Amino acid sequence: MMIARLFCLAIAAALSSAGAQSTCADAFRDSLSANALRAFERVASVPPVWDDYTFSRHPLLLLADSTYRGRAETPVCAAVWRAGRPLEPIELPARPIFATPIYGMINSDPIGPNAIEGASDISVTTRRSPETVTAALRTRGVARVVVLNVPMNLRSLGRLGEMLAAAKADPARIQADLAVHESFHLHSQFPTWLDQTRTYAWPAWDLQPDRAELRQRCYAGSPELSAALRSEIQTLVTAYDAVTGDASKRDVVTGLEHAQRFIELRASRRKMQDTMTVAQGRRRISCAQAEDLMELEEGATQWIGHATSLSAGLTDAATLRGPYAGTQAESFYQTGPLQLWVLDGLLGRDALRRITTAIAHSTTPESGSVNFHFREQVRRLAEGRR
Repeated sequence: MMIARLFCLAIAAALSSAGAQSTCADAFRDSLSANALRAFERVASVPPVWDDYTFSRHPLLLLADSTYRGRAETPVCAAVWRAGRPLEPIELPARPIFATPIYGMINSDPIGPNAIEGASDISVTTRRSPETVTAALRTRGVARVVVLNVPMNLRSLGRLGEMLAAAKADPARIQADLAVHESFHLHSQFPTWLDQTRTYAWPAWDLQPDRAELRQRCYAGSPELSAALRSEIQTLVTAYDAVTGDASKRDVVTGLEHAQRFIELRASRRKMQDTMTVAQGRRRISCAQAEDLMELEEGATQWIGHATSLSAGLTDAATLRGPYAGTQAESFYQTGPLQLWVLDGLLGRDALRRITTAIAHSTTPESGSVNFHFREQVRRLAEGRR
């Protein structure tokens, strides 16, 4: 009798689990979720744009937004997405912790002994999801994953959601771009910073400066600095306009001229910053080096997401131009990708990818910045046209 009872309990548990999985799978069958899933597959089909980083190699954890009831400890329907494979539904015992209102990250691998200074302060280590969640994911072979609500509910994002809705932004495109961007952080940069098992190369010298100081001192330290920065960005945008978009209208000569002008303007602004420094861990570095670091860490990552979305047909150069030409406190989100786009237009994607490989494997900040390679390539092109 005891054996029969245990058998019946096991069957009941299995049926209950199967029912939960079926319910969770059903949660992603609405049209908006389907749009997001199609967008993920489209960006996953794009070949690498930066060194050998391949988005399709990495899973996503999708939460069924409609199942969330406002408490972290509430079970939530989720699914593991892997490129080209059916969703793996899973009921998590608690909600993963989000780093921002629109995404979260899980990295349950231990921090290694050679992690960078301040590794314990990186958000992926300070905002750890419950152990019950990470354990459930590890049973499915998932230790590092970007977490997204699907479908993306703009109404839950407050003012940001209102702005996106007013701009008629496509939530699926936003999430596909975000998935590529944050996965690059998680799988390319974080393993180097945290001394974890690595799949990709990333410069070992990279250590993020104090972003608040960079904004306040290097970008906005005086009205003259702010005005000079605006001129730089406007010049880069003009170069971007010349070498992107419809191939029949591209003007490489004009793009190169404005690229040269940008280099001159940046050199002038950096003379104005000559004595200004920014904290980087326990030491201080120049504004020039701090800007270069953030153009690499965030600017390049921004470009990777945008370039992948463009190649997937989810956006176009005109749509990307708006944020690049706008006003942002953290201007490296503009200057970093703009320099890469201009090089892409001047040199072609294959040549640019070789440059990104050189950056990923660089051994010094002086030879590994986006701006260093921008200056070098523009100089060579200009000399070749004389």
